[in-house]
Amino acid sequence: MENDDLFDFEFDEEENCWCVTGYYGRAEEVIFPVSYEGKSVKKIGDDFFCNKKIKCVTIPEGYTTIGEKAFHNCTELKEIKLTESLTYIKAWAFNKCTGLMKIKFPESLTNIEWGAFYDCTGLTEINLPESLNIIWNYVFYGCTKLTNIKLPENINSIMEETFYSCIGLTEINFPEALT
Repeated sequence: MENDDLFDFEFDEEENCWCVTGYYGRAEEVIFPVSYEGKSVKKIGDDFFCNKKIKCVTIPEGYTTIGEKAFHNCTELKEIKLTESLTYIKAWAFNKCTGLMKIKFPESLTNIEWGAFYDCTGLTEINLPESLNIIWNYVFYGCTKLTNIKLPENINSIMEETFYSCIGLTEINFPEALT
């Protein structure tokens, strides 16, 4: 596990937990801390600052949120291991992570905001969890290597241009409720 002194933290009074706001190490594989100064770490902050050469990220149990633009333009990022406690991925979180090829979303995930995977041109495989009921605008915009998508049964809204410019997309499996 990484040393706490390689991370910056900000305390969230409202949720009584820490938020990781920066990483200053040079490791290609980063494991986020589960606690800091005796309290839980539950979030990765907006505009998270990190080494853009990170290749693998592990988000441990307890984390609930990945902040806006958290891994924006981390073009070397190939793998992200998400925790089962994750419920929220904010806007543009993985925007332009062109090295990311597949992602397995946890069943706890309920919200993926605007453009979260915008221009992830290497993304070939995703699994959308049944807990997801809305897909926001531009979430997979420009994911040119995606070939098929199976939408969850609970989905009740797909916003505009969610799959725009996904030129490799040949199949979308809709749940019966939407057909």
